[in-house]
Amino acid sequence: MSSAVSIFDQLSTIRDSVENTSERSGSGIYAIFAKKLDCLPEIILPSSGIIYVGVSTRLESRNHFKLKHSGFSTIRRSIGAILKDELNLSAEPRSRGKSTTNYKNFRFAGDGE
Repeated sequence: MSSAVSIFDQLSTIRDSVENTSERSGSGIYAIFAKKLDCLPEIILPSSGIIYVGVSTRLESRNHFKLKHSGFSTIRRSIGAILKDELNLSAEPRSRGKSTTNYKNFRFAGDGE
C-alpha cells in the first residue's frame, strides 16, 4: 500500500466538523469534504466527497471557513468561482498594499463573503 493511499484513508477516517478544527494543533495534512456529492454544479466528486487537500504548519488556524475574507483561502475562492453565477458573486482585489498577490488574488465583495 502506498503512503498516499494510507494518508487518504487516515483523512477519511478522522473526518470531523469544521467547528472542531481548532482542537487540532501542530503541523500536518488536512482535507475538506463535501457533505453532499451534488453540491457543486457540473463537478463530479468522488464517492468519498473529498474536494480539497492541504498542508499547514499551524492546523489550529487553518479553518478556511472562519477566515474573515476569502482572499487568503484557495478553497473558498475556488468554490466561489464555481458558484459565482449561481450565487451572483463579484470579485475584488484581495487587499491594498505593495505585494503583487494583493491585487492578483481576489476576494468576494460584500455579501459574497
